[in-house]
Amino acid sequence: MFRNENCGIYFAKESLNGSVVHNVMYDNLLGGVRWSSRSTHGLAADNIIFDNLDRGILIEDTEHIALSANELVNNKNSQILVRASDYSSDVNCFQIGPDEPNQLIAEYWYVDRYRTLRPYQEEKQLDLYSHEGNCPPLPAKVDVHKLNAEAIAYAERARQILNAPLEGGTQKANRPGSPASTRSWLDWLLGR
Repeated sequence: MFRNENCGIYFAKESLNGSVVHNVMYDNLLGGVRWSSRSTHGLAADNIIFDNLDRGILIEDTEHIALSANELVNNKNSQILVRASDYSSDVNCFQIGPDEPNQLIAEYWYVDRYRTLRPYQEEKQLDLYSHEGNCPPLPAKVDVHKLNAEAIAYAERARQILNAPLEGGTQKANRPGSPASTRSWLDWLLGR
């Protein structure tokens, strides 16, 4: 999920059991995944969430959200943002950008801010088996210009195939004096 105006995936307005498993999320305006507005019992597991323009995972006004085995890398402001929520988190990989002096591992609605993993672990008793740095290599981002060109080319190829004469097909019965025409695939399909 990439280049969304809000988040790659967003559970709002009392969502229940919202699961985000084995996804790749990047370049979203706000974040990769978000729970808010009294949503409960959410799960984010085995996701790669990187290079979002604000945060990686947002947990706001929720209960019982579990984060596990996620790769949270170089999200602009923080990897996790928590506000008025109950959550658990462990076995994640956190990595902040080396050239991002204000980037955080975790933040609690602008009050508690953690640039490195150790103080966050000690104070919040979360992510005790998580690690910082040396996350697995990130997947390549989709080249949207190439994807658009391929989509346009595909549509044109499809039109050519659909408009082409049927290979080895028969010809329509012609009236005397009319030019011979090859049957189209639609004529063949409809038995004309």
